[in-house]
Amino acid sequence: MPTSLAAKPLFLALAALTLSYGNPALAEAPAVKYQEMAILGDSGATGVMADPGVFLSLTVLGNLATPRNRIESNYGSVYRALSIPYPLSGELPRRYLPAPKDRGQKLALNFELNTDRTFMSWGYLTGRVLGVQGENMHFFARNGRRSEHLLDQIKQLKKTFAGQLPELTVISLTANDFCSEAVFTDKGREDAIRKHERNIMRALNQLRSLPTRHASAKIVFMAPLPVTKILRSQALAEKRTLLAMDIFTCGEIRSTAHSTIPGKDLAESLRRMCPAVMRTAPDDEARIEKLESLFADVVKTQKEILTDFAIGAPAGKEFLYFQDSFELDLRAKDVANDCFHPSIYGHGKIAARLIDFLRK
Repeated sequence: MPTSLAAKPLFLALAALTLSYGNPALAEAPAVKYQEMAILGDSGATGVMADPGVFLSLTVLGNLATPRNRIESNYGSVYRALSIPYPLSGELPRRYLPAPKDRGQKLALNFELNTDRTFMSWGYLTGRVLGVQGENMHFFARNGRRSEHLLDQIKQLKKTFAGQLPELTVISLTANDFCSEAVFTDKGREDAIRKHERNIMRALNQLRSLPTRHASAKIVFMAPLPVTKILRSQALAEKRTLLAMDIFTCGEIRSTAHSTIPGKDLAESLRRMCPAVMRTAPDDEARIEKLESLFADVVKTQKEILTDFAIGAPAGKEFLYFQDSFELDLRAKDVANDCFHPSIYGHGKIAARLIDFLRK
């Protein structure tokens, strides 16, 4: 570990991160401090693939995605550029994973443990700047989860916090509820939005019913990340990434067959991760327009739900909708090497907006 990074105070390091984006939000002393924080949702919150030194490879026979060895020079330069230290002993956020029940789950669990970087995520950055110690950040979010899984995550939250609501709870869901190709049909689109709506309301009702651990509690629901902006980005389409020892652009992954078997297999695995998004080619205007309309309606639906919960919130509980995450301008370097999730740079942008939002 570079001593200069380890010795740098964490708060100052995170302030430097945001200043690197021309946003002074983190440079000031935090106006609000929290003692604890819970994060629910999907892979947009786990920090999966956030490390720019992690690339994906594929064993053809086993069809198992695993991270390649970290490129230390690249890894170190990213840290120096952002002035982010390695988390100090005892400051790592808490990550909750169920015990694996079968080989398939063991493989998935191994993949998550090797690719997730919770200490590079917007949740960790936000919590630390707002005064939460790493050991008091609880990540219940899991890769691949949908809105229907929020109730399971809330069960784990209740076990952790003795049936009470922590001081700050943030929920982040992006595209998993809308990954099916069926969303391009009128019925499939309507069904997906209504199911999403029902699941969110059930989850929020559960949270509303819990007693608070402190004088007050905030529940923040984040809008989806700007999926269609990512799809429209020419710079991202031209972003080069390493798959199974072959170099492809993100646009190629979403739109073409590949010449080598390992690269082709891994690219197809990435497309299956969220077909509606990852199988949408950069020049497929018809699909992109349908996704734009879909996600605009998703944001509208979420905002209406949170507005209703805010109006009827019990004393000491505040329900907030964070729409800025949907309006972010994510550039090529803000997206991870899988061409889908936020990189450490993208997480930094999200954190800067969220911190500013929570201080208001």
